[in-house]
Amino acid sequence: MDVYDIITIDEVTPDMQLLADVCGEEAMRQILRHLGGTQFYIPKMSKFDRFVIRFYNQNKDKPLKYTAIQLGVSEQYLRNKIAEMKG
Repeated sequence: MDVYDIITIDEVTPDMQLLADVCGEEAMRQILRHLGGTQFYIPKMSKFDRFVIRFYNQNKDKPLKYTAIQLGVSEQYLRNKIAEMKG
């Protein structure tokens, strides 16, 4: 047992509490244990271009608006990505 095993959710910062709420307390402890002091940015789905295009391709039978909503992007953004793909 180490100190990370005994820390409770009410003893950590609000951002770590949010992480525990989303991922679970054990995941929060693992992140503290192995990534403590590390800062990183969690991007939105729109930053994963390859995924956006794959999702679009798998949903071509659905309205573009539906696909954009599912990805959390605008229809114009999706049109631009499609145009880039077609080159």
